[in-house]
Amino acid sequence: MNELKLIRILRTLNPAELKDFEKFIVSPYFNKGRNLQPYFRELKKFYPGFDSQKLTKEYIYSRLYKGAKFDGRANSLMNKLNSELQKLMEYFLVSVKLELNPVTRNILLNEMYLQKGLHKISLSELLKLKDDLYGKGISDTYYQPQQKVLGLTAEAYIGTGRMKEFHNTYKEFSDSVLLYMLTFYFEDYAHRKNFEIGSNYIIKPSPAAKILGELNFNEIIENIEKKNRINGIKANIYYHLYLCYKEPAKYSVFNSFKTLLFRNLDLFGHEEKYNLLNYLYTLCYISERLGSGNREKDRFEIIKIKTERKILSFRENEIHHTTYDGIVSLYLSNKKYTEAENFITEFTDWLPMELRERYRKMAMARLYFNKQEFGKVLEILSTKQELTLNNISAVQLKLISLFELKEYDAALALIESFKKYLKNNKTISKANGNHYLGFAEGLQILIKNITGSGETEPVTKMKIVIKKYPALFRKNWLLKKAEELESAGAGKK
Repeated sequence: MNELKLIRILRTLNPAELKDFEKFIVSPYFNKGRNLQPYFRELKKFYPGFDSQKLTKEYIYSRLYKGAKFDGRANSLMNKLNSELQKLMEYFLVSVKLELNPVTRNILLNEMYLQKGLHKISLSELLKLKDDLYGKGISDTYYQPQQKVLGLTAEAYIGTGRMKEFHNTYKEFSDSVLLYMLTFYFEDYAHRKNFEIGSNYIIKPSPAAKILGELNFNEIIENIEKKNRINGIKANIYYHLYLCYKEPAKYSVFNSFKTLLFRNLDLFGHEEKYNLLNYLYTLCYISERLGSGNREKDRFEIIKIKTERKILSFRENEIHHTTYDGIVSLYLSNKKYTEAENFITEFTDWLPMELRERYRKMAMARLYFNKQEFGKVLEILSTKQELTLNNISAVQLKLISLFELKEYDAALALIESFKKYLKNNKTISKANGNHYLGFAEGLQILIKNITGSGETEPVTKMKIVIKKYPALFRKNWLLKKAEELESAGAGKK
């Protein structure tokens, strides 16, 4: 039962949302059927984890109908209760979304006003909505609501007989559509290149995209700037994003995009700020992969803006798990341990609840690992089985920590189970599996040489493993350790 859709949603509610949902349940407007409050009250006793073994249909039924036998009819009733409460949950989530998004709510409201012929009332509301929408800056979901508002405004002007304003609004509407098409083309190009570079997966451009690619973008953007300076700046930023992906190794193009974006960041809404900063950050890695120099200085500059201005996810007051992981990695790779720990302390609670504890533990384990406090690494990774068995990053941290602490028997046992896991897990790609299989076999050679359990000539054996798995994890570290062991062995002789 704890994997039911309803339960999975309930886990994500914060205490205030849970309380509001209970009020929502008792509303006669939304709940027109049976009384679901007793069922909900039994469920909420398992909040927030909903992971108790008692959470079964049989147990809940016994609490609702004391002394009644759980049979086929009872099971059918429990399924109906779950289905009806889930439907109410869906209505509740929509109402919460509308409450948090006044633009969408007011668009729907004005559609009803116009449908009822209330053109003057609607026009007054739409002009306020238009100003509110423009004041927030553009975002990933800006143009379509803008076009909807402009379309409704044009309709309201027709209904009140104001034809001049109708034509001006329609012109504004058409400009919005064309600007959206242009910026979407630029971002789509960047998106496709990210897939091509990061996943070796080519998304071919559509026929329309091929036609757009033949346009003189410099001339178009100059004309946009002449008509509307702000729209011109927005289009130019997306155009520079496009140019960066055209020539990702060219720093001058990257720097122009970065400067232009930083200077005009407030023209964008929160989610698009995050989106554009992510592109900028990704471009640093792409250029380094292409051999065009280290861009850590730029990455730190981007992170500073992200953290200081709290632009850490598409949603406000939240951090995306990849952003969290990337910032921790950058601090650790540059031995900025205090900054890493401060970041973990400040922003872990911004992660989605179901990821929070796992990412905090992994971040702290990596921090202690980099500080060579291997005992603390093992202490953290031993507290939750999920981390040590199902997370590859956790396993390799634990293996090296065991190695450094000379707990060789435990390390060899974990290596065997790790190799078996990699070979049998169908969800891991062959390339990624070989990446870690090679590491496991290399570490096994080191330990067997140290313990005298059969492995000699560790450098020769390690080179064989490297030849078999050329992209194996921690290749240089393994080879260096093998050379140290062989040198120590030669010295003894």
